[in-house]
Parts: sequence; structure tokens; C-alpha cells
Amino acid sequence: MLPDASLTSGPVVDDGGQPIVETPIAPVTTNEPVQQASPVGSKTPEPNLYAALQEERRRRREAEEKLESFVNVPSELDMSDEGKVLRKEIQVLKDKVELGELVQKYPALKEKQSEFDEFRADYPRHRLENVAKLFLVENGMMETAPNRIGLERPTSGPKTNTDKKYTGEEISAMMKNDNRRFQKMVQQGIIKPEDIDSVA
Repeated sequence: MLPDASLTSGPVVDDGGQPIVETPIAPVTTNEPVQQASPVGSKTPEPNLYAALQEERRRRREAEEKLESFVNVPSELDMSDEGKVLRKEIQVLKDKVELGELVQKYPALKEKQSEFDEFRADYPRHRLENVAKLFLVENGMMETAPNRIGLERPTSGPKTNTDKKYTGEEISAMMKNDNRRFQKMVQQGIIKPEDIDSVA
């Protein structure tokens, strides 16, 4: 057993009397990169982040393609001749039902059905009800909202006259205690000279 170096005043010696020389130990270095601790919540090691990102993008693309295959309605090319005919018939029936509802709502359309059909051809992508309203307004068969001029009128209810008549005692108290308010009310015409005369 070696004696403690702090207890002896001279060099440390082994059992044979030979001095023990301590050699410093060099730290071991390797060519491998040191892996740092990943931040809290990260499960992917730092060197693999790019590969993980590419994998996630690939999976997302595949999922979106799969979703589109479920959502997409077969196109005209994929349909048989009978399917195309059925689709057109269904669209014609939908238009007839919607047109019937519009005629019930706006009876003026029935009188000018042929003009409306021509007008409707100019707006193929718009909703049928909006096209009908536009047709009726342009031909003067439907009233439009009046143009607003200036600011809107207040909607808080009727305004009542809130002129308060002050008694002689209140006016004299105001003259003594709150002279600024009294002078302001006289300048504004709230307190009339006749009211002041009744106080004196």
C-alpha cells in the first residue's frame, strides 16, 4: 500500500525504496464523432435528421396519393358510354328541380324562361339562384336595396329632451361650491338668466 502523498514530505517511494513517478494519462481520442445529447422531445439522433425528413416526406406523398385515389370521381375517360349518359341525365334532372324551386320563389322567371336560359349560359359556373337574382334585377323585375347616402341613422331609439331644470337651491349651491361648472352651464345656455334672478 502506498502512503498518502499529502502525509509525507518527500517523494513517494514504493516498497523497494524506488521513487514512484506518476505519468500523466493522455485522454483517449477516437475518429468517431461525439454524439451530443438530443434535445428534450427529439427522438431522432442528430446525424439521422435529414434521412428521417426524407422518409417522412415520402410517406406523406404516398398517403396523399392514396387519399386522392379514394376521393377522385372517375373522369369522363374512365366512364362507359352508359355512365356518361346517366351523368348527363342526372345533371338535367337536378337543373329542372332547382329551376322549379326558383320559379316558385320568383314567379317572374316563368314569363321570361327563354331569355333566362340565354342569360344563364353567360354564367355557367355560378349558382343558379344567384344568376336568377341578377337576371331579375337587370330586367327591373326585382327591387334592389336603396342606395345609402351619408351616414347611417342611429338605431339606439328616439332621443328625448333631457334638459334638466335646476331649482334655485341647486343653482345657489353650484355657485358657491362648483363655480366653474356653474359658469360653463351658463355659457352653454343650460342655466338661463331668469333662473339666476330667481335665486337672488
